[in-house]
Amino acid sequence: MGTAVFAAAWLVTVWWIERVARTVPRRAKVWSRGGIVASFVLTLTVVLPWLNLSARTSRNTWPVVTAGAVVAAVPALAAAAVIRWGSE
Repeated sequence: MGTAVFAAAWLVTVWWIERVARTVPRRAKVWSRGGIVASFVLTLTVVLPWLNLSARTSRNTWPVVTAGAVVAAVPALAAAAVIRWGSE
């Protein structure tokens, strides 16, 4: 239930951000959605299995979880950088 609420809140936030934008650089929506989807897929295929496997032997520590979050955020951050520097 909590995951569904989080996913719904995340989708509403993405929709709201795209809706309130006054000016949007060319291809920004494609880059934005691509980065979000890539982060989601990377999280499901790499980060979550890695965290689950590491939790079998001992509890996940904050540095391990932080590293997983950073890895998951890389595609979205790369898309944001392309949008930012591509608009100049």
